[in-house]
Amino acid sequence: MYMGKYKFKYWCSDAVSGIVFPPDREKVCEELYQHMEDHYQDLLDQGMDKEEAVRETVQAMGDPWAVAKDLAAVHRPFWGYFLRATRIILVLLLIITVIPFGKYIWNEPYRENTVWGFDIRDSEAFAEKGHTFLRRLEPDATVRSDGYTFTVTDAVEWLYRYAPGDGTEKITEVLSLRMTEFHPLPWAEHREVGQWFWAEDSLGNIYGCTKENNAYSEENYLCAYGDQSGPLTYTYKLWINDFDVENTEWITIHYDRDGRDLTWHIDLTGGDGA
Repeated sequence: MYMGKYKFKYWCSDAVSGIVFPPDREKVCEELYQHMEDHYQDLLDQGMDKEEAVRETVQAMGDPWAVAKDLAAVHRPFWGYFLRATRIILVLLLIITVIPFGKYIWNEPYRENTVWGFDIRDSEAFAEKGHTFLRRLEPDATVRSDGYTFTVTDAVEWLYRYAPGDGTEKITEVLSLRMTEFHPLPWAEHREVGQWFWAEDSLGNIYGCTKENNAYSEENYLCAYGDQSGPLTYTYKLWINDFDVENTEWITIHYDRDGRDLTWHIDLTGGDGA
């Protein structure tokens, strides 16, 4: 670089000194320098010698400190820093979202549209395992609490056949339900409400949770199994044992711990039969 042209750099550095946001300052400095280079080259093409062309170019640009005030007024730092902060936030959101979403993708092969292991859209799936499908319902019972939305999306009534080990076969009527837990924030932890569900029905039966009973029994009970089913959702599969399918008109699921009293009331008088 011709030594005289360093004056261009000095002039540009002074002219952009009032721009606070560094990326803007660098960009404007480069644009000013290129403008001075073009003007300088035009003067050389007209026959002016280098030193005189440098002086004429700097003089034509004016007072750098006056230009600095004008540029500072135009290039406010707010939008520059806002843009930078937005990019950082987007990167953090992406990182936070990828973790549960990756878990969702990883678990994809192991998830079905099921209620306790049986495809709710295929009544023959029950028969294939030796059981009897009776009826499917779509209760759509929803409760919201602390930013979480809990929705009972499916219910299935069926006959469960099993051999207790004494050479006999037993049959129990079962109501299985699927509940989804949703929170709009991908980093939110799921609530362990499924550990403590209990239920009551129109016949006055009470179904205690097996977590509290600490064991399965031949008596009425409710047990629940939950797993991650999406980046924002958690799914509970509920099993209600020894259930009177024919005579029960409704059932209400309860969660009444941690200072909460959440209930899901489900009408059992409709639905699709086998």
